[in-house]
Amino acid sequence: MNCDEIIRRIYRGATEWPFAYFQSATFDALSEQIPFDSGIWGLSGKAPDSIVDVYLYQQQKRMLEVNMTDFQHEDFLVDMVRSQPGKVINHADLISREAYKKTRLYKEFAHPGGMQQALSTCWIEPVSGLIGFMSLWRKSTRQTFTEIERVTLERLLPHIAEAHRLSRIAYMRQFDSQTMQSSRQATALCNPRGAVIEAESIFFKLIKQEWRAWHGSTLPFTLQPLLTQKQAYRGASIVITAQALDDMAFVRVRALTKLDMLGKKQLQIAQSYAQGESYHDIAGKFSIAENTARSHIATIFKKCGVHNKAELARLLFKTPLGDGY
Repeated sequence: MNCDEIIRRIYRGATEWPFAYFQSATFDALSEQIPFDSGIWGLSGKAPDSIVDVYLYQQQKRMLEVNMTDFQHEDFLVDMVRSQPGKVINHADLISREAYKKTRLYKEFAHPGGMQQALSTCWIEPVSGLIGFMSLWRKSTRQTFTEIERVTLERLLPHIAEAHRLSRIAYMRQFDSQTMQSSRQATALCNPRGAVIEAESIFFKLIKQEWRAWHGSTLPFTLQPLLTQKQAYRGASIVITAQALDDMAFVRVRALTKLDMLGKKQLQIAQSYAQGESYHDIAGKFSIAENTARSHIATIFKKCGVHNKAELARLLFKTPLGDGY
């Protein structure tokens, strides 16, 4: 499989492969062009140890835990890679094999993990600002990665990163196609700690409406109950809800609307009236007097800035309901 075939395959996979399968399938495709034994692919914050999402290919989770706790500060390759986003670094170009074999990093981490040779790279995610990273490893002590293989991965890298982003977006659209591309509402995919893995650009603008000093790629601390207990948040300018999605959270945010000025019962009455129910019907449905139903409708018209049933129906139709109620 050549580079063009891999590119076509992963872009097609962005919409056709199951989201959970995308990284594995991409590694499989890469291995047909660049032979390797294992790999890692993930996202992190600005600090190397602030990993927010990671996928291990033919490697044990224990490997990552050992690296993060014992060797992160000794991994000279990490600093070199992060200083040159978009460039693929061949480990063999940085240090001689003889010198590398004398390091504790090699003796206690790379050698036991079958990571004798490495191609590593990183990139900046365009929306979240997180740092994407990837490494391919070989067990062989003699078969170093070639310059052709390094250049090949470097050529494929922007396509891999973009196809993965498209895969995340397609995954989100399965759960909420209406909010996509709206200027008043947006969705995001977050990990349990609130790091934004993927989001529409408007998502960040809506969050900053509520927390003007907020910046970064992790949701404000105030939203922790939203992530851990899935409790809706209703602020001064936005409503945010979340639902569990595998091991992540699917987060919806929308700007407050005129309908948010209504109480829960008033909203139900407004929906009933807009759907064609009469004052008499509403009175019976909600166990209230008919005059009380008329009074509720008048109040609803005033709060929503509408003048008749048709205007109310249009407002209800174009406004997402249910969030925050």
